[in-house]
Amino acid sequence: MSEETPSRIGSIFFGLFLFSFGLPFTLVPFMMIGDGDIDPDYLFESLFMIVFMIPFLMAGLFVQFMGLSMIRGALRGTVDPTSIHRGLPPGPDVLCITEHPDPKYLGIYIRQQEAINGRDWYRKEEKSHRLYYYAQNEGGSAGWSLDDRVDSGSKDWYDGGWLPYEGFKIPIGRKKWQGEVWVSIEESKLTEEDNSEKWWTEDYDSNESTNPIEESEIVSSSQYSISPIPLDSEIPKGPKYREIFTNIFGFLFFIFIILSLLPDDSNDFSYYSYNDEDMPDKWCDNTDHYPVTVPITLENELAGSEEYGLIAMENRNEYTDSRLDLVVNGGICTYQYRVADSWGFEFTFRLDNATNIDGVSILVMDHPLGLTSGYSGIGIETSTDNGTNWEGQYFSPYMFGDYERDALFEERHENFSFNEWNRHKFNKTVSNVTHVRILTGSADQAEDASVSFSALRVDAEGDYDYPNYLLCSGAWDGRFVNSSSYMKEWDVAGQLRYGILEC
Repeated sequence: MSEETPSRIGSIFFGLFLFSFGLPFTLVPFMMIGDGDIDPDYLFESLFMIVFMIPFLMAGLFVQFMGLSMIRGALRGTVDPTSIHRGLPPGPDVLCITEHPDPKYLGIYIRQQEAINGRDWYRKEEKSHRLYYYAQNEGGSAGWSLDDRVDSGSKDWYDGGWLPYEGFKIPIGRKKWQGEVWVSIEESKLTEEDNSEKWWTEDYDSNESTNPIEESEIVSSSQYSISPIPLDSEIPKGPKYREIFTNIFGFLFFIFIILSLLPDDSNDFSYYSYNDEDMPDKWCDNTDHYPVTVPITLENELAGSEEYGLIAMENRNEYTDSRLDLVVNGGICTYQYRVADSWGFEFTFRLDNATNIDGVSILVMDHPLGLTSGYSGIGIETSTDNGTNWEGQYFSPYMFGDYERDALFEERHENFSFNEWNRHKFNKTVSNVTHVRILTGSADQAEDASVSFSALRVDAEGDYDYPNYLLCSGAWDGRFVNSSSYMKEWDVAGQLRYGILEC
C-alpha cells in the first residue's frame, strides 16, 4: 500500500461525512415546499419563506460541494504534472517580468524544455523563482502561479501571486493577479551570451518529463503566434466557483418559483382518502353485513374546536370514507372524520323507534390501504325525550385501534382487536331511549385530527346474550329470537379480513 493510500481513504470518509452533513440543509427548501409553506395566495408569507430557506440551501450546497471535491480528489489521486499532454507547441523562449510588488520576482525568465501540467513553465535566471501552471493537482483552483520554491508543479504554491485559469494562453501583458497584485509579463529575447548558457536544459529538481519535446517542435516566439486552440478537453479545467454557485442557485430558485405557482396539492386531501374503486368487495355498497335490532339515523356529526366548541367542520375526506350512513344499519365501510385540528368528535343518532338498549358496539376493520384507523376513548350518553336531556351511560379512556403521532388517549384497550366487534356495554339497561350521543377523542391519523371505524350499531336489550353474526340472507326479521335468517357467527380477530365479508 502506497504512503498516500491512508490519506486518500481518510479524505473519502471525511468527504462522505461533509456530504451527508450538508444534505439535511439542502433538503430544507424541498421539505418546506412539500408542506405547502409556499402559497401564491399568501405572497408576503411565501416571499419570507423563500428568503428564509435560501441560507439553508446555500450552506448545504457549499458543504456538499466541499465533500464531493474531497472525494473526487481522493479518487483521482495526485496528478503527475509531467504526465499531462502539452496542449500547444512551445511558446516564447524568454519572458520578462517588469512589474511586481516584490522586486525579487522582477527579471528574465527562461522557458524550460519539459512541460508541466501541459503548459510551458519558466524559471528566473540563476534563481529558483518560477512561473508555472497549476492544474488543481492537489485541490484548490487552477491558474498560473509565481513561486520561489522548488517543486515539480504539483503543489498549490503562489508566494508571488496567482492568476485564475485562462486556457492555454501564457499570461502575457499587464494583469491584476489574485490579491489585487498588478503583474506585467512581456516577451523578451536572449543575448548571445545568455543563449550559450542554455538555462532551459539544466537539470530541475523534480520528476523529469517522460515525453520531452523534440527539438524539431521548438520554434522561436517570432515564428509562433499564441492563439487559443480547442484542445481544452484534453486538460481538466478548474471550476469557476462563482459561476457554479450562481448557476445552481438560479436553477433551484427557478424550480422553487415554478413549484410555488403550481396548484397547491397540500389542501387536496384525497391522497389520504380513497374512492369506490379502492374498496374491497361488498364494502361501502349498502350491503347488510350484520343484523341490526335498533335502526338509527344520523342527526349531527361534529368536531371539537378550541375556539368555538363542537361545530360542523368539513371532512377532509371526500369519497365513501366520509359517509357515516354507510357504516350503520348493517353496512361496512372504513369511515373517517378528518379535520386539521380538533380535540374530539361527537355523533348524535336518532333511534327510529324508542327502544330499551344495553350499549353500543363499534367495529374497526383492517384499513384497505394499510392506514391507521380507530377511535381514542369513548363516551356514550342517552336521551329519552328526543334530545332535550342527556344522561351519561358509559366512558372508556382507552385507544381502540391505531394512531400515528399522538392521541387524546394513547393506551390501547387490553381487549381491543381489529376485525372484531368492541362491545361497550352499559351498567344497566336504559329504557325508552330516543337518541344516543357518542363522543370520542382525537387521534392523529393521515397527518390530521381524526376518528375512524368500520361499523357502528346500537344494541337492544338482550342482544349481548347472543354471539355477533354476519347476515347471509335477507330473511332477517329484526330480532335474534325466533329469527328464520341464516346467520354466520363473526370470527375471532385475525381470521376475518376485508374482502371475505360474505358467507
